[in-house]
Amino acid sequence: MDPSDKLSYYQVAGIHGQSQLLVGIMTDQILPNIADSVLRDAWAFEVQQWRLPYWDWAAPQEYLGTCGVPEIVSQPEITIVGTESPLQTVQNPLYKFTTAAISKFKGTPIAMGDPAFGIWAIQGDDPFSGCSGTSRYGIKTNGNPAPDEALGIESNGLVANALEIPDWIKVEKLSQAVNLDPKMIGSLQDQVYRLLTKETFPNYATFATTEYGNDDLKPPTATGWLSLEFIHNAIHIFTGGADVNTGLGHMADLTVAAFDPIFWLHHCNIDRHLAIFQIFHPEHWLDGGSPTLDETADGPLHPFHSDTNGTSVTSNMVKDITSYGYTYDDLQKPIADLQKAINEKYGSLRKQLGANPDLGGKANDYLINIQYDRFALNGRSYAVHFFVKGDIPSEPSQYRASPSHIGSIHTFSTDYWTAGNTNGVDCQNCQNQQKKGVKAKAQVPITLELLFRAVSRNNAWSDLTSLEPDHVEKYLEQHLKWVVVAVPGEVIPVETLPSLKVVVHAGKGHHPEDTTQPSKFHSYRLMWSVTHGKVGGARREDGIVHADELQG
Repeated sequence: MDPSDKLSYYQVAGIHGQSQLLVGIMTDQILPNIADSVLRDAWAFEVQQWRLPYWDWAAPQEYLGTCGVPEIVSQPEITIVGTESPLQTVQNPLYKFTTAAISKFKGTPIAMGDPAFGIWAIQGDDPFSGCSGTSRYGIKTNGNPAPDEALGIESNGLVANALEIPDWIKVEKLSQAVNLDPKMIGSLQDQVYRLLTKETFPNYATFATTEYGNDDLKPPTATGWLSLEFIHNAIHIFTGGADVNTGLGHMADLTVAAFDPIFWLHHCNIDRHLAIFQIFHPEHWLDGGSPTLDETADGPLHPFHSDTNGTSVTSNMVKDITSYGYTYDDLQKPIADLQKAINEKYGSLRKQLGANPDLGGKANDYLINIQYDRFALNGRSYAVHFFVKGDIPSEPSQYRASPSHIGSIHTFSTDYWTAGNTNGVDCQNCQNQQKKGVKAKAQVPITLELLFRAVSRNNAWSDLTSLEPDHVEKYLEQHLKWVVVAVPGEVIPVETLPSLKVVVHAGKGHHPEDTTQPSKFHSYRLMWSVTHGKVGGARREDGIVHADELQG
């Protein structure tokens, strides 16, 4: 389909569109051209059964035994039931997107920044402007991509590596850890578990967005620094690749992320998490947001319309997904069974604590909470990596493979739309937030990482022997450090980001033996000594934490 057509994949991906368009294309344009009436009726039935699948990136893929891209996404070619013949092998449209598939170009790959795209050309976003196909960890050039890179390179093995946080198999061999399940996905599972824990969030906005309190909202409580948007951002980076040494990819660039077909499966999973939140919190819907920054439930969701008269779709109109004939397998269970499934699938921390009954301080929980400014580098995307003890690798591309690495946060922002850009794109909302100095929040739970080191037989971790608060506080005071890295792999001095504030919370975690009951995280206090005197470390007088926690 011509890229100027508003129903084309090129335009739908360009505006983060909706999958229902695919059904319309199938019904209106493809089915009428199938000559065989029996085959046409069979396809018409299948069209009505089709639903957008989700990619659960925090659960092992059956074909891999660990996290990674779905098997259907990993195959360059697939065999399908065709509209003209029973079986045919075709290029897999979920493997990557290529402009060669656009009918106008007749099989010739054309760079997305080429004038042939007219006003829809993506200009000034190197190296992606020079690409005709999407990549995952495929582009090792920051300027014009090499010819093979421009066509798209899918290094799906590196996606799998990034999703294993940490890679427990590697860790077990490296550090002789005891009583650790090598198939645990670790911190990513733990973050998702906390996200779906019923009592973590007081309202929708705290759950959904990275929006920090700012001028008209109170600072979040300790557990509320986590959010669906924060995890969403990390998956974009882990899937695409944001370091030129290991390879850049479209999913890690906000401007072009939606061109990678896996984007849609990722966002369907984000919608699934929201649907689970709705089950546990039916009383919360777009509440708790900033009255000056956030849309209301009746606000228009541009550019989508519910009819041909231009009536804008609103959040209230899509609140009940079942009204559109859509639901998720998780939601077909009673709430107790849903909670049990969440415990089994994502409860990595409670499982590991249960496997180590002799560990001291098991009832304690530890969080690194971060306030940051996504526009600190004029919107340029950056990450903050956290380490304990040991040497930090000289190359940022090696950070996450280091045994000292305990987590990271990613802004998933862009300077493509912000003030001073040279590509002619003007995003007033972005620039208004930038002008107001809007801050964001993120969270790295570290209890699981500390547990691993406390039960390790490796001498490198011999000075961490329990999860008792005084012991952990002293350990983190001596060893916790952080480094800022901007895309495509440049270390940024922390002192150049005065808006960055890191705090450490110590609290309690209660993990019931009843598998239908959720864990509860509560009673947090601040460990000021851990960040005191460190560049980017928060101080009491910064006023960034909830008033109820200031006595810590």
